[in-house]
Amino acid sequence: MEGNSGINAQGGSQVWGNAVASGRGSSAEVHQEGPVRADAPRPTVQEVRTLLAQLAAELGRSDHAEREALIEEVDAADAELGTEQPRLGRVRRLVTGLGSAVEGFTRLAGLVAAIEQAVRGL
Repeated sequence: MEGNSGINAQGGSQVWGNAVASGRGSSAEVHQEGPVRADAPRPTVQEVRTLLAQLAAELGRSDHAEREALIEEVDAADAELGTEQPRLGRVRRLVTGLGSAVEGFTRLAGLVAAIEQAVRGL
């Protein structure tokens, strides 16, 4: 699988970057578009809170059967991020739950995925 711009794993046990391969004669490699920068800008708490506000607005306009409960979860994540020392593990769990709940709603799922990535960067 050359040139798939993703993770290639073949054949013992190897770890390289974010790729893991196990099994007899295994190998792992990661292909990434563009340079990997250790000094890449990290999202701010305010940026994540802005994304959460966008998600709450989208949920409010959606026809999701559980939109009110999901908006409460978004509000809980936002409230946690608004504390002096936010518990990021709690925020991650809340956002992961949101991701599971909106799988069938493409626009919502894309926004939740962006939030999940931003929270991991905090």
